[in-house]
Amino acid sequence: MLLTWLGFVLVYPTARLWILPQLGMSEAENPSNLMQMASVPGLDLVGGYQLVLDVDTNTLNERGRNNAVDETIRILRARLDGIGIIEFGVTKISEQSIEARVPVSADTAMIRTLLTHNGRLSFRLFKSGDEVQRLRERIDGALAPPVVDSTGQVINVRPFSDRLASLIIDEGIADIVVEDDALADVRSMLADTSVQKSIRAFNRANPPAAKFVWSPVPVERNGKLYHPLYVVNRDPDLVASPLETAQVGEASDMTADRAPFAVRVLLNDAGREDLTTISSANVGKRLATTLNDEILMTLPIQGRISDGRTEIPGGSTIAEARILATALSSGELPAKVTLASSEAVPARLQGSDTSPWNGLRSGLIALLLLAMVFIIAYKGTGLVAVLAIFFQLLMTGMFLRLCIISGITPLLTLSSLVSIALSLLVFAGLHIYLFERLRDALVDEGNPRNACIAALEQIKPAQFGTYGVLIVLSIVFIIVGTGPLLDGALTLLSGAAAGLVTVHFFTRTVLTIAVEHWNLTKMSI
Repeated sequence: MLLTWLGFVLVYPTARLWILPQLGMSEAENPSNLMQMASVPGLDLVGGYQLVLDVDTNTLNERGRNNAVDETIRILRARLDGIGIIEFGVTKISEQSIEARVPVSADTAMIRTLLTHNGRLSFRLFKSGDEVQRLRERIDGALAPPVVDSTGQVINVRPFSDRLASLIIDEGIADIVVEDDALADVRSMLADTSVQKSIRAFNRANPPAAKFVWSPVPVERNGKLYHPLYVVNRDPDLVASPLETAQVGEASDMTADRAPFAVRVLLNDAGREDLTTISSANVGKRLATTLNDEILMTLPIQGRISDGRTEIPGGSTIAEARILATALSSGELPAKVTLASSEAVPARLQGSDTSPWNGLRSGLIALLLLAMVFIIAYKGTGLVAVLAIFFQLLMTGMFLRLCIISGITPLLTLSSLVSIALSLLVFAGLHIYLFERLRDALVDEGNPRNACIAALEQIKPAQFGTYGVLIVLSIVFIIVGTGPLLDGALTLLSGAAAGLVTVHFFTRTVLTIAVEHWNLTKMSI
């Protein structure tokens, strides 16, 4: 009884995901959470998604393009493997294009972010207040040169500076901000060709070059939205990639105001040494942590930073933080990657209806036919085999869930279904062998109790020998196999273990109860 309840508990996520989607998910259930606990269908059963990615290698020569694409494929494979996608493919389809295939169980929105993230974490020093003021004046002059009034007095027109405001955001430091209503105008001004030319001239005269960078998160004050606009060094003072480690966790006080989850990073040896040098030489200045050319957070340099550790906002969910940590730990992409197209791909079993529900319905019909065969051939005793078949399926699901808990996630693919069918055939064959021995024993013994004991003892060599061979073969294929072969081997191992448990406990227990506790004097077989 305990084993049965344990089976129902462990199989529930798979049943909820496969059998009952039409009833709707409750508020406590999340499809992505269920997929992490359930045996999910593979590409060959239900299809998946195909994403075509363009790699920008126009500035590279032919050899450089090939190297960049090959390195991009390696990094993308590491990323998909890092977040636990267990059935994927990343292949080169042209000199500048890559195709990625992921199963239907993958969160495609997260996958798009992961595959196109450049993975570049960098640090930039802020420009001084005097430099920022001079740069603003240059931009004002480029947009509207000074005007001389009728008295000969020069009037400075400030089309850019007048749209900027000042707001204290971090630790008492006043930063440049732009009200939400003026955001479009300021962006347009910064994109103006004359302004860009003026900024380039300023940078030549005031190295290192400066650039304007927006904060990705606006700030709210008194019901108004403000967009921070920072002026930092154009070129990173330190590129953190590749990182030593990137770990996900709940945000500390350092980043809790930006996101509930954070990524704690540790720079590699070279990065730690560079950060120590930069912090020692720039005490009192500010350092910006930038990702994808967006400033995540700012840090006043109060002294020498030697441990190479920092924390950055990870996102509003643990999944977003995992995506960011995986992108950072896998390394920086050698070229810009953009998503060219995304479309669903059909199941590999062309020409058949392969949805999980219809496949399950076909399987149930086959099980009912098998049940009818047992009942017709062995009458009342055949009902024991029918109940045992469904118990065996329950135990198979339980062992598959145990595989998931142990960190090995088998997909339900065509090879998995073949393994389930094989385990059921072996299971049915053992019961046929048992019932034939039981018929013979009833003739010899006459007493149902003695006949059951004799028949159960006679099938033990076949029972343990058959399932022992299946378990050993499954373990061998698990060790050497990958992809569909590994899925099939894990399912066969689960089916064999389930069959052994069912024959040894369920069938034996039901027959024993029938002949001993019910005091049967005659068996219907």
